[in-house]
Amino acid sequence: IRNSSFSSHVFIQPNDEIKAAIQLVNDAKLEAHVKWLSSFANRYHRDAKPNKHIDPVIEVIEDIIEDSPFPVSVEKVSHQNTKQHSIRVRIQGAERSDEVVVLGGHLDSINGSFFGKRLAPGADDNASGSSNLLEILRILMLQEQPERSIEIFWYAGEEGGLIGSAEIAK
Repeated sequence: IRNSSFSSHVFIQPNDEIKAAIQLVNDAKLEAHVKWLSSFANRYHRDAKPNKHIDPVIEVIEDIIEDSPFPVSVEKVSHQNTKQHSIRVRIQGAERSDEVVVLGGHLDSINGSFFGKRLAPGADDNASGSSNLLEILRILMLQEQPERSIEIFWYAGEEGGLIGSAEIAK
């Protein structure tokens, strides 16, 4: 990383805990989650059933956090500008819980009807990002309780103009 305020380069080296956590990444789980999320014909926020994938994703999350040794919650977040829900997971920080680290990606995919197609499984946009968040959550559940709180969001309606993340940020 280059720090423009200084003429020297600053290199960030991961500590041993980070290196060990990275070794826990399971490629097969990532691939399975991408395939599963892509099995929904689309996850478009204006679909007739814009939340058909939300409860199944929450079930996966609940399985991941089920045996957590520290406080973790999952909730649906409703929005004013879309009927689709976002998902929020909060891992309570042990010492500085009022300080929050936020991770996020969007769970929706855009309907491809403008290309003459009705399908939009969104493997690369954004089932892959959503799957990475599931894997990060799984790995976090294997660690000690974080010092700061961590919130992970799967945003709704991002393909429609950053709807979910904008409302949550407000």
